[in-house]
Amino acid sequence: MRYQMQAQGQDVTMLPESVMSMVAMSTFAGILIMIPVAIAVKGLVIYGFMQLFNGKGTVKQSISIVANAYIVTILGYFIKTPLAMMTGNYGVSFSPALFLSKEQLLGPYGSVLANFDVFIIWYLIVSIIGVTVIHKTSKGKAAVAVLVPYSIMVGIGILGAVVSSMMT
Repeated sequence: MRYQMQAQGQDVTMLPESVMSMVAMSTFAGILIMIPVAIAVKGLVIYGFMQLFNGKGTVKQSISIVANAYIVTILGYFIKTPLAMMTGNYGVSFSPALFLSKEQLLGPYGSVLANFDVFIIWYLIVSIIGVTVIHKTSKGKAAVAVLVPYSIMVGIGILGAVVSSMMT
């Protein structure tokens, strides 16, 4: 965490370990809250798309699809976290962003390439398969329901990275 703050240009020399520990704990608590919220929102969005495509599943089933597919992403966190702690690099990724320098990783290129992480792609594929089966629809419609909202979120992230890099 100290490295990430330094990479963003923040002075961390005066931060006591207790502050760093508090930041880490609040980050962990935020993750525990945000994962269920993200799963619910993604499930509702997929359900909305599938209603447009005459999907047969329910809201509960749509949320269940996302929750089960999200297990893949959580598996990725369990693999990446020890690596990040051992290396001191909290930008551990199994994506093409792995080959970027530390400075490039914080910019728009890193933001784009980080979205091609093996675990994210695996999550998206599992989600598409789940939507296809549960909503009794084509793979193309399921892909639209899963990938369009994901692409919008990636675009927002890229826009944020571009704006951030322009400000520094």
